Amino acid sequence: MDLKTILLVVLPLLVNFCCATEIETTSPFVAELYVTNILSPRGLLLDSSGDILVTSSNASTITAIRETIDDAGNSTVETRIIVNAPELVLTHGIAFFGGFLYASGQSTVYRWPYVPGQFSLIDGTTVETVINGMETGGHTTRTLIFDAAGILYVSIGSEANIDPDSRRARIRRFNLSSQTLPIPFSDGELFADGVRNTVGLAFNSEGVLFGVDNGPDRLEHPEFGPVWDENPGEEMNKFTLPSGTHYGYPYCWSSYNLEGYPAGSQFAWPTFDTHNDSYCQDPNRNPPPVLSMPAHSAPLSIEFYKGENCGVDGAFPCSSIGDAFVAFRGSWHPGVSYGYKVSWYPFNNSTQLPTGEVTDVVFAPDATNSCNTCLRPVGAIFNKRGHLIVAADATNEIYKITYAGNAGARSFVAFNLIAFVTFFLALFT
Repeated sequence: MDLKTILLVVLPLLVNFCCATEIETTSPFVAELYVTNILSPRGLLLDSSGDILVTSSNASTITAIRETIDDAGNSTVETRIIVNAPELVLTHGIAFFGGFLYASGQSTVYRWPYVPGQFSLIDGTTVETVINGMETGGHTTRTLIFDAAGILYVSIGSEANIDPDSRRARIRRFNLSSQTLPIPFSDGELFADGVRNTVGLAFNSEGVLFGVDNGPDRLEHPEFGPVWDENPGEEMNKFTLPSGTHYGYPYCWSSYNLEGYPAGSQFAWPTFDTHNDSYCQDPNRNPPPVLSMPAHSAPLSIEFYKGENCGVDGAFPCSSIGDAFVAFRGSWHPGVSYGYKVSWYPFNNSTQLPTGEVTDVVFAPDATNSCNTCLRPVGAIFNKRGHLIVAADATNEIYKITYAGNAGARSFVAFNLIAFVTFFLALFT
């Protein structure tokens, strides 16, 4: 390996391995650096054996993470690549159902036979194409989730900041048992329309699907002026309406911080003359979100705590069962640094709606817009011990968040010099 090649490899990793990632937690949560050897970790999945599976959008791999606890209470974390598929260019989505592990590229959904806990490389020749024909370009994530009946939901985001229509901003669902593979994406049932870029999807314990949606930018309104610093709000939607319901994009937007209006107020996007404010403010034609969240904060994951091990050994408290935890990757918008955190949204269990309260569980204290050396969470999922596992793709890090009672505020700096030195020495051996 020549010097130029070494530098091209080493310099990008130097930032990730040698530069500190400063994060803070809100008391009584505690953060621990969990895994550092997965490039651009994205989608997370807990398999029934307790292993955490994670996609890598840069390496086009799926890695299994296994944590074991010895009799003295000491933790050991191992990682193993179980899917190595650079030719498939995997991006984000991951799911499991009926003996198969599923993952998504921009245009295609794939699957492999998988036994939870097998912790070994899957034979690449066993891959099947499940869904094809998704349009490429624009937003690249293709989120995957199964319901209890084995129906697969696939979300695709918009092509542009504002598209002329909603054909690229949809969630479709597929009954894989009744169709011949591969299934063209356009043949899926239209489940939700007009959802601009719903990357985060999760079912609560009642089997209700929720999604967190990324709104557009550069909003300049004829009445309000340039309000894009804090509008439109990112949305949390509850999908209980009939299949095919349109949720607004690109014709309507939700306020987040607009003087004189409560968060979640609906207005027409100013470049469309086919829809007006009256249309957008009619909930029978444009259902509003159940929650409007800070503009440009980029929610990429939502997870409901179902009570795994609650209240014991660092698990989250039993009082948070049924609550949502949202990972915000953070803003690219000039001058805005919203996001860069995982937030806890308590829910009213009787209405299955957020109460409006929010606590930032873990966050980057000094984030600036487009900061790629800051914490940028893209996924959050609870493990079997009730700890929150958080993937941060920009810094190639995965964290474990535990609940420590009233232990005071915590700061944490990730400094992985040992990993860098080990990697650098390996280049010359």
